[in-house]
Amino acid sequence: MSDSHSLGIMFERPRLPMTSSTANEREGGKVNLDQRGSAILGEDACREHLASEATASGIGRIAVNGDLSPHVIPVNFTVVDGGILIRLGPGFTAFHLDGSAVTFEADQAKASQHSGWSVVVEGFAHVVTYDDIARLGANLPTPMVTAPGVRVFEIVPFKVTGRAVEPDLRDEPRGLTDDTPDEGESKPSNLRLTPESAHELAVTLRSAHWEVDSKIADTNDPIGRETLLERRRLLEGMAAQLTGARA
Repeated sequence: MSDSHSLGIMFERPRLPMTSSTANEREGGKVNLDQRGSAILGEDACREHLASEATASGIGRIAVNGDLSPHVIPVNFTVVDGGILIRLGPGFTAFHLDGSAVTFEADQAKASQHSGWSVVVEGFAHVVTYDDIARLGANLPTPMVTAPGVRVFEIVPFKVTGRAVEPDLRDEPRGLTDDTPDEGESKPSNLRLTPESAHELAVTLRSAHWEVDSKIADTNDPIGRETLLERRRLLEGMAAQLTGARA
C-alpha cells in the first residue's frame, strides 16, 4: 500500500443532515426509489455518508466468510482516499481478513424521525504494513476497547451501494416492478489506485485466486463449492477492473 494512495488526507466533511443524500439525488425533480420506498443512493452520496460517519461515530460492521455462515463483527473505521481502514486484534476476523473478499456496512438511523441510511461496501481487504501504519497519524482507526489490536487492514471498495429512508419520500412514486438494482446502481465502483498500490493489489489478487482455485479443486461440498465460485467471480471482477485502472 503506497503512501500516495493509502496515507492521503482523510475526508474531513461535516456530518451530513439526514436529508442531504436524497436532496442531491433529487436534482432534476426525481428520486430513484426501490419498491419499498427507500431512496437508492448513488456512489458519491454513499461515499459522503461513509466519510461523515467515520468522523462521527466511526462505527461499522464487517463480514467475512465463516465455516457455516458469515462472521460479522462491529469495528471502528476511518476513510482514507476512498479506502476503509479498520484495526483488529488477534481472532477469527484478523486471521482470515488479509487477501479476502469482504463486506462492510455502516448506517445511521433516527427512529423518532422515520429517517436513516445504510451503505454497503463490497471490497478486497489487505493488511497495512507497519511502516505505513506509522505514517497514518490521526487517520489511524481508534477502537473503543481498552486494549486495541495492532493490525490495520484496508478495504479497497469494489462495489458501493446504499439506501436512505426519509419522511418526505413517502409521497414519491416508487418502483412497481421488483427490487433488482438498475444498471447505474449495480455497476462496480471504479478502483482508485496509484500504480504502486495497483501492483500490490494485483499480486494479492493472484495469490487469492490461486488459493480459491485450490480449494474448489479439493472440496466435495456443493454449498461450499458454490461459495468458493462466487468468491472467484468477485476476484475476477476486481482483476478486470484493476486491468482497466492500470491501462
